[in-house]
Amino acid sequence: MSGPFCFAWAGGEIIDPVTVVTIGDLTEASTIVTDIPAEALAALTEGLRYNISGNGIPAGTTFVAPALGATEIALDQAPTAAQPAAILTLNGPRAANEPFDPAIHNRFDEDVLSITIEHGEGDFATLTVDIKNNGIGLLATGRNLWCWLSWDAAWTPDGTAPPDLVPLFNGRLVALPALAADEVISLQFVARPDDFNVQKLNVAEELKVLPFWDPVWLATNANNPDTVLESYSALWHTDRTTLAVTTSDIIEGEDGLVEIGEDEAFYDAFAMSFGDAPLRQVAVSGTVSWQQTGEGIIDVTPALISAFKAGGHYTNQPVLLKLTSDSRWKFGMTGGGLINTFNGTSVKSGWPQPGTSIGGGWEVAPGVGPDGKPNSFMLDATSPIGWLRPFTYNISYIGPPPVDPPTDPNAPPPPQTDFDVFINHGMWNWSFALNAYHIRMAVHYQADRKRTETVRAVMVADVMEVSDNTGNDTEEIAYTSENVAEGVDPEGGIPIGMPEFRSYFQSDRGAASFEYLLLAARAKLRARARSVEITFAVKWTDAIGLGIDLRKSVAYTDRRIPGGAATGKVKHYRLIAGEGGMYGEFTLGCSIGNGQPVTAEDGVNVYADPGYVDDGWQVEDGDQYMFLTDELAYQTLDQFEIVDDGLDLTHLTAEAVVNSCTVVNGLTVQLAELAKFHNVSMPIAGLSNPFNATKNLATTVTLDLKPVAGSEYHTDFLPAVSMLAIPQTIDLRAA
Repeated sequence: MSGPFCFAWAGGEIIDPVTVVTIGDLTEASTIVTDIPAEALAALTEGLRYNISGNGIPAGTTFVAPALGATEIALDQAPTAAQPAAILTLNGPRAANEPFDPAIHNRFDEDVLSITIEHGEGDFATLTVDIKNNGIGLLATGRNLWCWLSWDAAWTPDGTAPPDLVPLFNGRLVALPALAADEVISLQFVARPDDFNVQKLNVAEELKVLPFWDPVWLATNANNPDTVLESYSALWHTDRTTLAVTTSDIIEGEDGLVEIGEDEAFYDAFAMSFGDAPLRQVAVSGTVSWQQTGEGIIDVTPALISAFKAGGHYTNQPVLLKLTSDSRWKFGMTGGGLINTFNGTSVKSGWPQPGTSIGGGWEVAPGVGPDGKPNSFMLDATSPIGWLRPFTYNISYIGPPPVDPPTDPNAPPPPQTDFDVFINHGMWNWSFALNAYHIRMAVHYQADRKRTETVRAVMVADVMEVSDNTGNDTEEIAYTSENVAEGVDPEGGIPIGMPEFRSYFQSDRGAASFEYLLLAARAKLRARARSVEITFAVKWTDAIGLGIDLRKSVAYTDRRIPGGAATGKVKHYRLIAGEGGMYGEFTLGCSIGNGQPVTAEDGVNVYADPGYVDDGWQVEDGDQYMFLTDELAYQTLDQFEIVDDGLDLTHLTAEAVVNSCTVVNGLTVQLAELAKFHNVSMPIAGLSNPFNATKNLATTVTLDLKPVAGSEYHTDFLPAVSMLAIPQTIDLRAA
């Protein structure tokens, strides 16, 4: 039977293996092993590939021996744990294959009796070949471990036609020969490249694009290439001849569609079966959490001035020292303002100093403002210290001398005193200084509060109803992450952008994280939608000539199929040549969706009537975004209300943070009390003396700020998701 088939042992010459036990430093998620003794690596041959094993090293890991004197190696898979001075076993070298050359591999190194090439999706192709027993040890030093199997498409029994070799299989011997009857041994080869892990990592890196791969959810498995395909609705594919590693979609063949008619297939080789019922729905949830942090300085002087004015504050001086627009933009600060009060000494002594903690993440701002003055201060505004002339409020009354007069009646009034008193021919005259102060109060905040957001959605597949609703038709996917404020994005980018942001999912980056969840659900629904399998067989020449493999879809026509035809992705095949003939057998996976395109729902305008503004300029409640054209739409997350205190740390203003500012015993109250003593004869019931009365009306200020530290907020998003359109590649409802 060897006539049309060439079998050549090619590449991978067996070399006496070298085993080295040594030590090295492993770092989790890093492929570099360091601090290996140079003499240990010197025992290896530079440029050849070796196996490596040890605690924390994934099975099947290999490396290429470095140049003489090196003390580190690069693995093709990252260790799963960090370990200094780990014990390592280096073994090899591995046998390497060689590229196909029809001039070289046109050989019959073994007398081939039969062959079977088998390939299932997500796995490596295998070759089982029966040959005559030649009595030679297949693992003898100097022999090859790899083979090339090719088919001569121009072969004729008389051998007159020039060869036209078609490579069929390139693989490595993986099983010890099994001796059968009649001096026949069976060999098995696998088409697994030695650099499979490296190729897979390279392909995975190209696929790491939003929203199909999101480090927010996958940061802990960032170096595991298999996580890449969780959202791609695809499986790994290794070509059986080129050994190139790619991916292949579950439903749609990347390399095109092959049409097979009923007259081209073997009638008796047809079979149709039903596998698992389709998955009806997948519930997805994703929870992110981060510490919302930020700091800055806010000038609350206007709130204080307003409170003093409400309490009767009076001045003919405007707010002072307006700053440049640049300074105001950066610091949001004024130059300060004026307040007036009696009993100013008590107000000034109780005024909080810079650095005083207010609580809730606030303190009176220390430091210097953009105008070169302290951020927070209280200064006398009257001469001789200030620039205003002193102003007093005088009252007179007739009566006995006051009890414990506060000052010597004959002493001249000191500057900026709260009051003075003197007697003139039996009439008591009291002079109260109206204290004026130039103030500025800026508050410094150090925000730190826990934020958590959870998005939940249910995706339903638009498939035919064949489930018995036993609970096997639903699944759940749940992800959690604390990485949104960490530098997990490419080049150290922070997914949330700034930790001050009050929402992650309402950002463009957060929407991509939600889309990843939808894609993961989509992948599961599409995989389970292939509930029908169709198996058929065709002649060898058709199987090879049409190039039917796992990256192809087949449109198969047969009157025994509902509707007379079906289209499916090739999920398994066998190429067989032996006593039973030469043919190819293929199994298709057919999806039982309804094949209806999806449309996005229009929302209800929140602010203006339809047509008043262009699309995108206002929120539309319930509006859906077409994520995958004709396949999937979802309600955008910016339609949901964030649960918090409303503070926007990216643009915090005094108006937002000041709950209230009140002044008790302001100028109005003080003047009303002093007026009771003017031009009266003492004693009068209820009146003692103006000094005590005023002393008991000390001015107090209360500033209430919203806390920016210590709070926790949790927002839930429950967006509506359209049905997932599933292709209908077989019509189970056909009449």
